[in-house]
Amino acid sequence: VAAYSLTVAALFGPELAIVTTVTLAILIAFGLPNALDLTLYYIMGGILGVLALRRAWRVFSFFRAGAAVAVGGAVVILAYRLSLPASDLLGIATLVGASVLNGLASASIALLLQFFLYFYPPPPRP
Repeated sequence: VAAYSLTVAALFGPELAIVTTVTLAILIAFGLPNALDLTLYYIMGGILGVLALRRAWRVFSFFRAGAAVAVGGAVVILAYRLSLPASDLLGIATLVGASVLNGLASASIALLLQFFLYFYPPPPRP
């Protein structure tokens, strides 16, 4: 979801990216056991990434946005998992590591998609 959000923000603007991120996050988590947790995880990561992207013309902007995605995901994970009595530190550390990997992967995928979609338009129709 975060890679989609960053790509849409880079190509069309942050307003459209935020609206479609919320819609996509609700649709993806619909019917899953922890739907509220997942919806908030996707929304926080996507929106924080879009807000951190600012100028999409710099490579560093994408990795700053990826760091914002990672922090947003880690905050949601910590907020939900620390309150559970059966949570262990190794499980929480694993989920936070997965959130960091999600931020890095989202920034990388969005950067590649933005490059290919912007610089390689489809061929003209005859």
